[in-house]
Amino acid sequence: MLEGPAENHPDSTFPASFRKRDVDRATVFSTAALFVFLLLGGPLPNASGQSNSEPFDEEVTFVAYNLENYFVSAGSPESNAKPKPEASIRIQIDLIAGAKPDILGVCEIGGRAALTDLQARLKKAGVNLPHAELVVAADAERNLALLSRFPVAERRHQDSLTYVLGDARLPMQRGILDATVSLDNGRTLRFIGLHLKSKREVPEADQDLMRRNEAHLVRQHVDGIMASTPKVPILVYGDLNALKNEISVKSIQGKFRGPTYLKALLLDDSHGERWTHHWADADVYSRFDYVFSNSVLSPLIDTRRSHVLDHPQWKKSSDHRALVVKLQIPPPEPDVSPLPSGPSPPPGSNP
Repeated sequence: MLEGPAENHPDSTFPASFRKRDVDRATVFSTAALFVFLLLGGPLPNASGQSNSEPFDEEVTFVAYNLENYFVSAGSPESNAKPKPEASIRIQIDLIAGAKPDILGVCEIGGRAALTDLQARLKKAGVNLPHAELVVAADAERNLALLSRFPVAERRHQDSLTYVLGDARLPMQRGILDATVSLDNGRTLRFIGLHLKSKREVPEADQDLMRRNEAHLVRQHVDGIMASTPKVPILVYGDLNALKNEISVKSIQGKFRGPTYLKALLLDDSHGERWTHHWADADVYSRFDYVFSNSVLSPLIDTRRSHVLDHPQWKKSSDHRALVVKLQIPPPEPDVSPLPSGPSPPPGSNP
C-alpha cells in the first residue's frame, strides 16, 4: 500500500475510524445478502461440481463384482466361512479403486462388519461410498450389498421370498437387492442385485431347478416394477451361475423384444473375451455375471467404455471378474404442466 500525507489519500475527507466502519458495514451487508440469496434457493455446487440450478448430464460408473467370500470373521462351527486373506483383500481394493466406481454392487459379502470394513478400505484408497445397503436372506453368510456415492432414495429389498419345488417350500437363498439411487442432477436409477443358486449339488433339490425358480421370482419382481413405474431406468446385475442360453437367464430377461424385455449388456475385456468366472477344479471359464437394462436405461449406457475388468492379479482376489458399466444420465425432463384455465367469458363479452 502506498503511504503519504493524509490530504493526498482519496478518503482523507473522512476520519480513519469512519472508513473502517464503512468497510465492516459493507462486509456485513454482503454476507447477509449472500445468506438471503442462498436461503431463497440460490445455486450451490453439488458433489459433481455442477450448479444445482443448471441441468446437466450425470456420468456414473457402476461396478458389479462377486467378491468371493468377503468375510472379516469366522462363521459358526458348522460353517466353512473363514476370514478372507489380507493379501486378497488388498488386491481387491486396488482393483475396485482403479475402476473408480460411483456405485458398487457386490455379492458374497459377510454381514454388517464386512460391509463397514469394505467401505473403510475403499475410502482410504480414495473411493468414498458413504451410502450402503445390505440384504441378508436365507443364506446369512454370503449377502448382497450396494455401496453408493449418491444417497439411496428408496429400498424395496426382498429377503424372505419362497417357492414350491415338489413337496417342499424353499427360500430364495440370497434374496433380491432393490435400491433406488438419487443422482445429483435430480434423476433416479433403480438397481436390482442378484446372486442365484450355485451349481453345487445340495440334498434339498436339483440345483438347476432351484435356480430356475429363483429366476422366476426375480422376473415377477421386475414385472411389478415396470407395471408401476414404467419410465424409471432399471439396471439388473449379479452372478446368475448360468450361461446366457440357459432358462434361468432367459426367464429374467423376459419376452424377447417385448416392452419389458431386459437387454443383456455384452462386455469384453482388453482381449475381446467375455468370461467372468473361473472354476478352478474343472479349469472352466464361463460367463456367469451379467448386467441387464430396461428400454429406458439402454440408450444411456456408454457401451464403448463399459467392459470386463481384467486386472493382472484378479485371480488372487476372487474367482470372478468385475464388470464396469459407464452411464450417461441426462437430467429429468422439465415438468411442463398446462396452466389452469379459468371460466370462459360469457358470449359477446370482451375478455
